[in-house]
Amino acid sequence: MIRHGFAGTPDVCKFPDDSQRPLTHTGKKKTEQALVGLLKLIEGPELVVSSPYVRAMETAEIFVQLLGFSRRDILPSDLLLPDENPYETLRFVGSLRASRVAVVGHNPNLSRMAQVALGAPAGSGISLRKAGAALLRKHTATPEDQWDLRWLTTAKLLRLLAVNPP
Repeated sequence: MIRHGFAGTPDVCKFPDDSQRPLTHTGKKKTEQALVGLLKLIEGPELVVSSPYVRAMETAEIFVQLLGFSRRDILPSDLLLPDENPYETLRFVGSLRASRVAVVGHNPNLSRMAQVALGAPAGSGISLRKAGAALLRKHTATPEDQWDLRWLTTAKLLRLLAVNPP
């Protein structure tokens, strides 16, 4: 689970439709560094699913480029929009036929997904920061969709991993 990188402050004059707000130049660079660090922590995904908002798609594009995939390999999904139901999003991700899926989206949905995985109440302080990542794991032996939050980290720590491998 990856939250989009820094896209600047919402500005209705520049971007009346917030879905069109892109990553900043610095946001792109820092996001790429964070994703390099992320790939030192995880086995690469088989599938990348992203919110269709520009800033999330740009984050996903950076990620698939690092993976050696193409932009066409990104599956857009409205279930990764900011205010979608985290239970529905987890159900959708769990239904995909890939065992390792990277999802790129927004808060509050992503942080709520982490809260659901932990069984924590909404507003419990679990928050995914910009260009941060979390690893959720689905239990395969259970009839219901049950998830664990394995770890959650910030972009700053991921960028440190990019230059100082463990």
